Amino acid sequence: MISAQFKPFVEPSKAQSGALMSKTLAKVYTLVSRVEVFSSRGLSAHGWTFVIDGSNFAFDNTGRADFDGLLTCYRALRSYFVGADFKIFCDASLRHKFEPAQRDRFDHRVKDSSPLFFQCPAGKTADEFMLRFASNRGRCVVVSNDTFNRPEEQHLRIGVAMLKVLVVGDDVLPAGRVDLFPDAGRPGYRVEIDVAEYMGGGR
Repeated sequence: MISAQFKPFVEPSKAQSGALMSKTLAKVYTLVSRVEVFSSRGLSAHGWTFVIDGSNFAFDNTGRADFDGLLTCYRALRSYFVGADFKIFCDASLRHKFEPAQRDRFDHRVKDSSPLFFQCPAGKTADEFMLRFASNRGRCVVVSNDTFNRPEEQHLRIGVAMLKVLVVGDDVLPAGRVDLFPDAGRPGYRVEIDVAEYMGGGR
């Protein structure tokens, strides 16, 4: 049964550790040098909603679930996109991966009267809820590094802007462009649009 907090939304890798870590970081820094990142903080984003894939950004460089790291990512994005509404969707299994003290803090946030965090029902993926929510919402950007390659996910991605984020140490670097599949009649047709241009044009 879907909880009441999700009805409005669905109705109308962990980093490597040990010897491989240096190679992983080298690849990340190479990627940073090749990918245009969004360098300007303070972009006015009033009227926009950013949906964060919580399970994507909840793990530190050792593969340990870290609630504080997830909050750091959220706060950094809030500084880039000022005035936006943020929602963080998490798989039901994520809370069990936090240490007990962090788990209690996470549960408190989920139960808040105006929650920032939304825990998906067991057996359901956060991916599905995020995409359905963004598709129904409009003026919405999904923040995730997932590929969403499954056919049912690609269908839900039609018209949904996706923003990828690089996390390198304490630095949170949003990509300079969003990507989306704009045309249901052309499966797989993908475009990239400058973040500020996309948001300035509205939807």
